[in-house]
Amino acid sequence: LIESALAAEILTQAGTPTVPRGVGMVAHSRALRDTKAERLFEDRIDVDAYEAYELVHPAYARQTLALACYLPTQNGLKILDVGTGPGLPLAMLRELRPDIQALAVDPSQAAVQHLMRRFADDPCVEIQQVSITELEQRNNGFEAAVSIGASHHLDTSAFLAAIREQTKHGGRALIADKMISAFSSREEREANLIRHHLWYILDTLVEVPNGAHRGDMQLAQRLAQVLPGTMGMACSGRSKAARDTIRNLFEEVMAIERPLQPSHPLAVFSRFHLLELQALIAGFDYEVEQKTSPQRFKALARMNGFEITDHHRIYATDGDNPEDGGTHLFVMAAV
Repeated sequence: LIESALAAEILTQAGTPTVPRGVGMVAHSRALRDTKAERLFEDRIDVDAYEAYELVHPAYARQTLALACYLPTQNGLKILDVGTGPGLPLAMLRELRPDIQALAVDPSQAAVQHLMRRFADDPCVEIQQVSITELEQRNNGFEAAVSIGASHHLDTSAFLAAIREQTKHGGRALIADKMISAFSSREEREANLIRHHLWYILDTLVEVPNGAHRGDMQLAQRLAQVLPGTMGMACSGRSKAARDTIRNLFEEVMAIERPLQPSHPLAVFSRFHLLELQALIAGFDYEVEQKTSPQRFKALARMNGFEITDHHRIYATDGDNPEDGGTHLFVMAAV
């Protein structure tokens, strides 16, 4: 899984669009699930599509590989995986470290259904449908807690405080997630969000060849026609126009008739792009998506009992500074 994803990303960035083995081949649907009072990831983001297509997201496998390098080396390590989602990063961690045991926690019913399927035959993975803020403390805590792509779906301070409660003194917390550049106003935040999300899309725009379903071809064409200019708006101070363009485009392309499953392997990229636009719009509304900046994340981590020992921007989107937007990894010690 991880080797296929890493190789596909390298080839794609080198100009040969490639989809990791098996991506987009798992049937998915928007099945009716139990509703809850609180807003969850699945209320705004299609978890089934996330499971099917997110592996083509730039740096998705790279962040997991980088995080694995900082796991304690002891054999049989027990980790807490926070906000596991459908479980792709944890599956990759299990490939890299087959000795580890994991408690995977996620409040989403949709995500837990995928987890139970993915790890049905893996006795080293325990699954609980619960938010990290509601998880009962285990004995003396975990030697290591990890979280990949989940911190921006919760109040960041509450997320960090809950992880600290579950981590032994001197233990390690490894957080990989997407962050935006620092902002001081709502308008600046929206502009940073747009540039951040659109970089992931523009870096993976591909042409769907003739012979694919007409809807898949039309979807890829409209994204390629509109989004580069939208990035130009965001970079030139016209964030409101960019935001309105993105909302209108999303409504337009979601109305395009296309098959449930991509009709060509390269159509997977535009399905991923829809997820990225969906997340961006959720970010405008500050629901489910609550991205912050690396500087703010570090400050909150220190406030909640962690010392930052390493920080890497694994994939750059907005800005040239290591503290700007992109996919980040934070290595923290519980103090």
